Amino acid sequence: MRSLLLLSSCLALVVAGDLRYSQTVGKDGTISLQWDFDTESETITLQIQCKCKGWVALGFSPSGGMKGADIVIVGKYLNKTVYFADYHAPEYSRPVKDDLQNYQLLSVTEDETTTTARFSRKFRTCDNNDVDITKDTMSMIFAHGGADDNLKYHGSNCFQENIILLNEEGNTYSPEPTTSSYFDVLMNDYPVPSDVTTYGCQFLGPFQFSQKYHIYKVEALIQPGNENLVHHMIVYSCPNNTQIVKESGICYSKDPKYAAYYQCVQLMSGWAVGGGDLVLPPEAGISIGDLNDPTYLKIEIHYNNMKKLSEIRDNSGFRLHYTSELRMYDSGIIQTGYFLFHLNMFIPPGVEYFETNGLCKTKKFQELNPGPVTDMQVFDFFPHTHLSGKTVEAALFRDGKQMSSLGQDLHFDFNLQRIRPINVTVKMGDDIRTKCTYNTLSATKLVPGGLSTEEEMCLVFFFYYPKNSIATCESEANQTYVAEQLGVDPSLPLTISLANYSWDADSIMTAQVATKQSVQTVIIGNELGEKVVDFGVNQEITQPERGVCSATTYTIPG
Repeated sequence: MRSLLLLSSCLALVVAGDLRYSQTVGKDGTISLQWDFDTESETITLQIQCKCKGWVALGFSPSGGMKGADIVIVGKYLNKTVYFADYHAPEYSRPVKDDLQNYQLLSVTEDETTTTARFSRKFRTCDNNDVDITKDTMSMIFAHGGADDNLKYHGSNCFQENIILLNEEGNTYSPEPTTSSYFDVLMNDYPVPSDVTTYGCQFLGPFQFSQKYHIYKVEALIQPGNENLVHHMIVYSCPNNTQIVKESGICYSKDPKYAAYYQCVQLMSGWAVGGGDLVLPPEAGISIGDLNDPTYLKIEIHYNNMKKLSEIRDNSGFRLHYTSELRMYDSGIIQTGYFLFHLNMFIPPGVEYFETNGLCKTKKFQELNPGPVTDMQVFDFFPHTHLSGKTVEAALFRDGKQMSSLGQDLHFDFNLQRIRPINVTVKMGDDIRTKCTYNTLSATKLVPGGLSTEEEMCLVFFFYYPKNSIATCESEANQTYVAEQLGVDPSLPLTISLANYSWDADSIMTAQVATKQSVQTVIIGNELGEKVVDFGVNQEITQPERGVCSATTYTIPG
């Protein structure tokens, strides 16, 4: 621990405030993290600032705890010399210094109240004790020793935070248009029921414009005080023949008085807990004001009222920023993944791993479009599951071969659901495959697909241009085939026939194999609610080979 490094060689390579990203860690705000990265050199620069003296530590953890973590420890002794080294934690015990030192110290400062350290490393090193830095959600751990330079147990001075380090959401498209305005799409004093799960809906409009504009940014507005209630929000565009009702209501309800809210299926934008703003690329925008553009919108908010609070009103929603400086393309969103509404999605209880697969086949898109459908340039993706979801993957297949990734998060965090950048061209005839994995070890009964956070979803939304008329492209396993393999009534939806099923290791494996081998029914829908059906089979999504590791190491004197 008492390795010395004198700051004699231009350690201040970059100035404070130049790092694009930042996050406060821990409830008391003792530690803050700033960072930036360069994808060409595959280098990340991190700066940790602690309202403390003594040692400070940052680590990357495979599981969220200390065991297996890749750790950096840094500080200044009373004689002003610096200690800094790369460690790993084989167990829940004192970390061990790595034989290979893969972090480069850039600067350390310490005053009477604060310690600040900046260092860098490659995304992937050749040290097996280091954790790769990827575009997935990274589980990070932080700790400090108070005012003590001796490396000993940190006590309560430790924090864990999930952070998406390599996400350029909203940071690559600037400057903003020279002329712009905005309008808000908000719930109107919506009375949130005391039920745990509510999907509230409301029509808004008419929004009328004298000319065509492009929405270039969508900002989420969560009513102060309701941050723990609003799980996700979606704004839909409504066809001009939509039957509008003034009163707010319940989405997806079987009550006929709320039937109007089944209208409007074309997503315009969305937000989920932990997310940020949607910023569109400079070549594309969401069209409003044109002859065929909608004048009414529908807002849908999922309220997750775990404490069953009553007498709550909500005015959350979106601020839509628009400009007359038109972009080259109109943008759209397509929803892919597993189809929920036939009640055939399920995950057995008590399993560490179970996967659900979705299929979107684009070859029939033309049947639901009034004009030619051109290639889709995908620029963002948004993965979505609920509490049991652990990973989400999407991949592009052409002529039966996997062409590229369409985004993934192999460490998905329900509380950190963000739009992520991507750059992939989808050609007509291509297939989009999705895969979600789940852990239901804490569940004692079947986890069905559904709308509540205790139920599950497997969805990936793609933001693309130029816009076509397709709103959804999802699939489901064959109900009869899966039911027969499990020996249950094939006439009933699987979530009903399996509700009281007695699961064991063999039946869990049978369910997994059956859902993967089943012919998939692909359900494609356009913005008018029209549908066509296609069929296909699952193919495995394979992970790309890991890139070449960096063997660069740094000498730590002492």
